[in-house]
Amino acid sequence: MARVAVGAVASRLGGGKAENGALSAAFQYLFNDVLLETTKQLGGLHQRIAVRGKDSTLYEGVSFGIIGGKPQDGLIESYENKPSPRGQGSGGVYRDFDDKLGTLRSFATTPREDNLIIQYLSGRLGETGRYNALSNSCRDFSQFEFDKITSEVTRARMERRDPVFGR
Repeated sequence: MARVAVGAVASRLGGGKAENGALSAAFQYLFNDVLLETTKQLGGLHQRIAVRGKDSTLYEGVSFGIIGGKPQDGLIESYENKPSPRGQGSGGVYRDFDDKLGTLRSFATTPREDNLIIQYLSGRLGETGRYNALSNSCRDFSQFEFDKITSEVTRARMERRDPVFGR
């Protein structure tokens, strides 16, 4: 309720209608977020896709990185093999709960959408593929998945259905 009042006051002070600010704040409060985040790994270059609650609680964080082989494998492996259930290579999809450094992009989601996104991301855990620091890295994986998820959620909202995430 306090958020609604703050939203109304802020809107009114900014020259808008109090009702619009209150509605906007109330609407935002109902939504969580799926985010493209950076973490402290690799000096802040590491990225993951995350699902956070309205109170910023991290419900799920997933990324792609070297899990087998040597770090130099990430410079010489082919970049043609995205992670898949039976993929080959030194990279793997893993749960990532490292400290957040920043948010690159965010997309408001409902709790129902969050659950479906978390199920999808959890299903990707353990998939493997060729990791390449230049062209098939945590950044490529996270950005691709963020775009895929936000596109499907947007399409599902327009069609008034639950989002369906395929491989």
